[in-house]
Amino acid sequence: MHIKIFLPAFLFLSTQLYSQGIQKSLLANVNKDSLKHIYGNNKEFIQEYQLQSLVALSFYPELVNTKISFRLSDKESIAKTTMTFFSVINSSNKHFIIYINKNKSRTGMLLQDASFIGQVGAIGHELAHVADFQKKNFLQMAGWGVKYIFKKGKINTERKTDRSAIEHSLGPELYNFVDFVLNHSSATNEYKKFKRLNYLSPGEILQLIKRSQ
Repeated sequence: MHIKIFLPAFLFLSTQLYSQGIQKSLLANVNKDSLKHIYGNNKEFIQEYQLQSLVALSFYPELVNTKISFRLSDKESIAKTTMTFFSVINSSNKHFIIYINKNKSRTGMLLQDASFIGQVGAIGHELAHVADFQKKNFLQMAGWGVKYIFKKGKINTERKTDRSAIEHSLGPELYNFVDFVLNHSSATNEYKKFKRLNYLSPGEILQLIKRSQ
């Protein structure tokens, strides 16, 4: 019993310290120009989220040449990933768009409210969608779209995407963002309910981090 209580607390503390260490290291040592040279090919960035996006991209070497545009928009979620219509029917030249919400009234918070590491985690989740979509052809994307319409399909998809981000070594960053949204942010109750229903919880993320170590 004591072990079961101690383990989540230990994982929480170690993950928090690890995330803080990454954040200090990134802010002190990351060279944005070097990252942009390596991971900025075929990318269109939002200036205020450029470094966060580049850091997240560094965990996805398979996306190094993928065309991705980051854009501010009025969305019902903090961030959302889609692709152009032409990309759906032409799998050889896909163009993905990651929208980041700019209307605080929609969710009660903006991505900029999270820590640098949390922002990397949120963007990393969206890049996991891109990595998944990149492998799908037209029929597979159509099937994905049909499944996502339904409650169970959306839950399975978003949690699978969270797991993909963790498998790309973005577990601490994702944890930082999800914990902030649910426990420390000004997000609306509706948005928090949406996050709790469709995505992995902080505790589930911690357990998956532990298994991956």
